[in-house]
Amino acid sequence: MPLFTVLMEFKGGTYLSQIRAPSPEVALEKWARGLETRDIEGMTAGIKRQFVEWLPEAAPTAVDGLKSTWSSGFVARADSALVHIIRTADR
Repeated sequence: MPLFTVLMEFKGGTYLSQIRAPSPEVALEKWARGLETRDIEGMTAGIKRQFVEWLPEAAPTAVDGLKSTWSSGFVARADSALVHIIRTADR
């Protein structure tokens, strides 16, 4: 199964993780549902819940000019996050 690196920019911090999934869409969903709020400055269970609810609207979009790279975003009341998903070579 492909390996994806997920990079999130949230409240001035940058957070990286890796996840195995068959597609960038599934990678984004698995990543969002598995977020550990205690590891992310300013993230609460309520914000995470709103991000998960936003998943149907947050389909990854291919980044023009780059291969195997997608972008997405989440909005939760007063907070937002920019998320990049990169298919990563597994060596």
